[in-house]
Amino acid sequence: MHLAICNKKRVSIKKDASLFGFPYIGIAYPIFSNTRSVLGGLIICENIQHHEDLALTSKNLTQITGQIVDTVKSLENVNTTLITSGKKLSIQSTSALEKVKSID
Repeated sequence: MHLAICNKKRVSIKKDASLFGFPYIGIAYPIFSNTRSVLGGLIICENIQHHEDLALTSKNLTQITGQIVDTVKSLENVNTTLITSGKKLSIQSTSALEKVKSID
């Protein structure tokens, strides 16, 4: 409130839970007389615990999504390796079958 009165304008400040036990945004408005002198002020505080919880959840989901993307990429690499190995095995099997036929 002091800043709002001294600066003669609205002031908004975000604070942690140390003062009231929950994080909040405080908005202070100076109240003026007809002659534009400051008579007092009004302070509104909003609990933002849910906002911070949601931001943390969003951050966690982003990290988990990144881990999922990394896992999918790793699986894709393994799949590519398996396909390559399968093709090589098929070629070797065909070659071995031809050699067996030529022996007969």
